[in-house]
Amino acid sequence: MKLLSRDSDTVAECLQSVCPPSRVLHIGVGSGSGGMHIWRTWPVERAWLIDANPASMAWMAPLEADHPAWRFATATLAAHAGSTIFYHASNPGESGLIPPAALRSLWPNLEQLSSTTQQAVTLDSLVTDPAAPAAADLRCDWLLVDCLTSLAILHGAADTLQHCGVVWLRTLRAAPSVDSVNTQATILAQLRSLLEPVGFRLAYVADCNHPALAEAIFVRDWHAALCKSAQENQASAAQAAMLQEALAQALRREQEHDSVLGELQVRLVQLEELLDQQQQACRHQATSAGEAAAQCQTEWETLAQQHMQDSTLLQDRITQLIEDKAALSRQAEDDAQAVMNAVADSERRCQDRLDSVRQEAKQQGEADIERLTERLHQLEEELIGAAAQIDLIKDVLLRDPAS
Repeated sequence: MKLLSRDSDTVAECLQSVCPPSRVLHIGVGSGSGGMHIWRTWPVERAWLIDANPASMAWMAPLEADHPAWRFATATLAAHAGSTIFYHASNPGESGLIPPAALRSLWPNLEQLSSTTQQAVTLDSLVTDPAAPAAADLRCDWLLVDCLTSLAILHGAADTLQHCGVVWLRTLRAAPSVDSVNTQATILAQLRSLLEPVGFRLAYVADCNHPALAEAIFVRDWHAALCKSAQENQASAAQAAMLQEALAQALRREQEHDSVLGELQVRLVQLEELLDQQQQACRHQATSAGEAAAQCQTEWETLAQQHMQDSTLLQDRITQLIEDKAALSRQAEDDAQAVMNAVADSERRCQDRLDSVRQEAKQQGEADIERLTERLHQLEEELIGAAAQIDLIKDVLLRDPAS
């Protein structure tokens, strides 16, 4: 969606009233001039200013005393870490990773003064590097990239983009006819293909220092983020229900094994009682006669042997069931702990995400959007009024003096 205003400063001012930046990450600060530097007039608490050219650090030095929470660094950013060539152009504002010869379709007189080999890093690795200044404070809510390699930088900033509400980028409006530029510089359509699937919408395209260039402002689609969070909550609840059902099934299996074990123990007691009764009967009959005693002794020994075998089998079965019960108990405890850990972790992530989304959505409420819309309509009416006055002045100046 393109806003009616043609003034990128006005659009930025309106956006900062709706989504005030508390942490700004500005890449490609150059000499400190340009439309993107408007944020430095706002009360921004924390910021990180980055440029690949060490010569750019000179103008930043006076800012350190006035802004102790701001950080300044020299770094070459790309889609992947590794060695790369930095080109110094006759126009310092166009120095970078694109050879000046590849930009001559835009600036025919642009020349390469020199080149240096530098070590490139990704934005995500720079932000999370423990050795970087204030690494824990670099979760920016506004990301500004004032260079034509903005697409490559975003390819290395997937984690950083998750925390951004506004992304302001320098880009080509469309693919030029010169192949060398087309393959290296960022095109607006490429930015939309990258950012829109991860929750951003194109809010405004501003004019730049060349008709083929533009500054694109993307804002996060908070409504879609809230819907996604609700879907994640539902999925987490369904997963928790499945885990709880698995735990209930494990407990039911344990109860079934306990029941079988109890039945076997009762059967063993009954067999022992029967054996005692038979032994007593055999001993009583043995006193009546020697033959009867011998027969009873034989029967008793047979029963005793059978009992020993049955007892051994039952004892082995009982031992196996006890071991199975212990294993099931341990498995149930492990499953229960895993379920509780998964549910707790899921609830914590969901709650953190929900709190974050609610806080961000609260800051960009409907009242602020209405004020933004009203301001934009006012600007449109002022433009229409100004156009009418210009037409009136033209009529007066072009009117026939004789009339």
